[in-house]
Amino acid sequence: MYREINLEAKNYLVKELNEIFYKKYNDKKLLYRCYKEINMLYDKNVLFIIARLYKYKEDDESVSFYFKGMINNLFVLYVLGLSNVDPIKYNLSCDLYLDEYLSFSILNEPLSYFIRYLNKNDYAKFIHLKNKYNQEDNKYLIIPEYYELENMQLIFNSDGLLETDIEYSPYYLMVQIEEKDYLIEDNKGELVNILSTPDDLKIANVLKPKTLDDYIKVKSIAHSVKLWKDNQDELYKQNKLTINDLITSIDDVYDYLIKHSVDKDIAIDIVRIVKQCLATTDVWNEYVKIMKENNCDDTFIKIISRAIAIHCRGEAISECLFVLDKNNYIEL
Repeated sequence: MYREINLEAKNYLVKELNEIFYKKYNDKKLLYRCYKEINMLYDKNVLFIIARLYKYKEDDESVSFYFKGMINNLFVLYVLGLSNVDPIKYNLSCDLYLDEYLSFSILNEPLSYFIRYLNKNDYAKFIHLKNKYNQEDNKYLIIPEYYELENMQLIFNSDGLLETDIEYSPYYLMVQIEEKDYLIEDNKGELVNILSTPDDLKIANVLKPKTLDDYIKVKSIAHSVKLWKDNQDELYKQNKLTINDLITSIDDVYDYLIKHSVDKDIAIDIVRIVKQCLATTDVWNEYVKIMKENNCDDTFIKIISRAIAIHCRGEAISECLFVLDKNNYIEL
């Protein structure tokens, strides 16, 4: 259903990439990584949305985007100027782009303006899903113009945008698009502002973060479930782990496995199982054997086995960089 618009986006973005890449870099391996990532976005049917964002930012450079999830691991977004997260600098592997969804926020622009732009002069319409339980869900079905709609009633909402009362459809691509609010000016752009939730503050009170990397670890582990409390917290207090040893993100799991010479494809499978909270299956037991054969520490295996959900490093980096950017603050 989405092949035509994604193929057009692929041809367009490859051409743009070829024009701008060597103005910034002189490394063919990085260029090939970008090609690979474009193909990954193409395979997930979301490449045409990335092309839309790129065109939108070309028209208005003041607008910026905030991506959620492991799409932050894609270097091509950084090269195209859509993301502030440099995956090379922060050692983020594009092979960990395992998300089955696309979620992002727009900065410096009302969401209704942005959706109108997305719906203008193109091959697909972004239709708001009217969730009777949460009107602020901001999920959108994306339906190609040429596709004939069946049994779908559309209305215009108060913002003048197309809306449907269908809450979910397996047939259409769905994305989540939100607005990202400005921060209030208070110690503008300082590391301490990264600690924005009670969990952040509790963990930071123990770990005493000093560098940006430390704060990224705090943010990552605070977003995760059962990765800190009743897991690594006691090990840290017993001086069995330092802040550098902590497994705070899904990327840390992958890096540890690769460092211990676990086959790359197997490492990705292990990450996928951990990410999907399936570390109790027979398949998991087989992977535990492989990890032990590669001298992975029992403590590491126990940590990732007990975690219910593990956050990704790229999103924590994005969140930290947002807080450190003084342009994202307003004065009251």
